Parts: sequence; structure tokens; C-alpha cells
Amino acid sequence: MCVFFLSDCDQRCWCFGSNGLQALGQGELVFLLECLPEEKTLPRDLFSLYLNIYQDAQNEFVVTTLRLTGKFVEDLGNVTFTSSFLGSKEHGGMLFFSPTCQPLEGLCLPPQPFLFGLLIQRLEVPWAKVFPLRLLLRLGTGHS
Repeated sequence: MCVFFLSDCDQRCWCFGSNGLQALGQGELVFLLECLPEEKTLPRDLFSLYLNIYQDAQNEFVVTTLRLTGKFVEDLGNVTFTSSFLGSKEHGGMLFFSPTCQPLEGLCLPPQPFLFGLLIQRLEVPWAKVFPLRLLLRLGTGHS
């Protein structure tokens, strides 16, 4: 795992990039999180999330002569949280997407293919399950 601290942009951010998930057939994952002013240590919940995704892929990983099967995170897939995440019960999960035309210079990125994880709120989880692309587009429009 590569953890990188960005401070040359308008906000201080943590950039987390996995390394090794592709060995299980899972695309690598990247998370970019704003560093809170009072934050002095790495957000540990993200490491737990990586570990859970790795274990799901590893436990379900079966190789047959024709195909690979497993519980993998895919483009426009999601993971939901059942308890507090990053100190808030309002964080409902992650929506994953492939990078398209976002500027990626200066980020610690794993080799392709990789997915970005977008933190979503609890009220957005049903939308992520039913209409993930619509939610992603709406969040992008609202952020611009």
C-alpha cells in the first residue's frame, strides 16, 4: 500500500493506493481523503476497509479451468458500512469508479487497472445500489 500526503493543492489530502490486489483478480483501489486540520495520524478505518476487501477477494477466490470467481469490487460497485466509519455514522459506504478525465498528476497511483473509491453518505446508499452512475454524475455536478 502506498500512502501519500498531498499538501501542494488547496487542501491537505491523504492519497491511499493499494498494491497487490491484482494478484487476486481485484483491481487496485485508490482513495483520496481530505486531511482534517486536527488530524495528526493516518485514518485507520481505511486500512480496515482495504483488509476487508482483500479478505473478501481472497476467501472467495476460486480458479477453475475456464474462469475466475470471487467477491470483487467492480466499476460502479459499492461497499456499505454497518458501523461508524472515519468517526461518523453518517458515512454510509464507498462507490467505486474508473478514472476518466480527472487530473491525476502528483498522485501515488497503482498500475492500471484501478478504481477510485468515493465516500458516500448514508442517505446516498440506496441510490448507489440502484442508480450508481446517476449518483456519481450528480455528485460530480454538485461539486463543480
